Amino acid sequence: MNLKMFVLCGLNVCAALMFSGLFIVTPLAIGGVGAVGLATQRFVLVAMIFAAVFATRVVRCEKIGHHHWPWLTLAAFLGIFSYNIGLFHGIALSSVVHGGLIVGFTPIMTLFLEALVFRVWLSAVKLLGAGISLLGVFYFFWSRLDGMAFTALKGNMEFAGDLLFMLAGLCWAGYSLVMRRVTASLNPLVATFYSVIVGAIMLLVWSAISLDHMPISLAMFTLPVLYMAIFGTVIAFMIWFNSVDRIGAARTNIFLNFVPISTVVLAWSGLAAEPTATIRLSLAMVIFAVVLVQLSDMNMTPPPLARPGGKQQSGAK
Repeated sequence: MNLKMFVLCGLNVCAALMFSGLFIVTPLAIGGVGAVGLATQRFVLVAMIFAAVFATRVVRCEKIGHHHWPWLTLAAFLGIFSYNIGLFHGIALSSVVHGGLIVGFTPIMTLFLEALVFRVWLSAVKLLGAGISLLGVFYFFWSRLDGMAFTALKGNMEFAGDLLFMLAGLCWAGYSLVMRRVTASLNPLVATFYSVIVGAIMLLVWSAISLDHMPISLAMFTLPVLYMAIFGTVIAFMIWFNSVDRIGAARTNIFLNFVPISTVVLAWSGLAAEPTATIRLSLAMVIFAVVLVQLSDMNMTPPPLARPGGKQQSGAK
């Protein structure tokens, strides 16, 4: 491994830790503003930072065509609006350890959704990996239901939070597939910037409707919210997209498997949320399955996608 690759791997691990940090700082910030308010504050700040990045030409912005807007709007609704509201409500109701485990199942949801929408045949290795991961998540939920009356689920807020984590993961899977279509002809970072702008507008409108006010003021510039916007979103995504451009999406996605692991470890050490034996076993099954699927992707990475003007998208999905 040469020095450049070593540095890139180190940056990818740092990005995974930054993503994990989102789960840890959310409980510190959500109490005062709620899930909708926190999501709004986060992405208004992210939109401002991205605008500054493009305004100073740190990253060159590209013009987008009218045909991109419907897809970017759908991506914003799934990945910015719905995912974050579901995730933050889930953290408010359940445990960050549960969130790390369930969201770690997202790549398998993406795999199933891709097969369903694009009618893609799954290889035997992918089917095996998907089966193991599904079994791990099923075991986690089954252990929660064991001995619990069905009628008791109505008042079980923690279980409701776990279901919201699953719904958030499904929204992110949909976002991934939509963005794959958009980034075939548009720089991924530019596409993310526009989806963030649209998503921030959606969150502002929804917060005005549901909260009767927009939670935007100087009071939102707290350390947890600043961390979520700067490190947990902008810097982490810039590292991730740079890695996709250099080594491809399949190899970069391997590093995202650190997210559920580091989330559990950080929650255990920082929030005293010790994972049970059930969570450890379920997490091991999910991570093993996702790595198995992604290693099979590395052996058949698609050729670079051509972009307008002769530029190439190096294995980016």
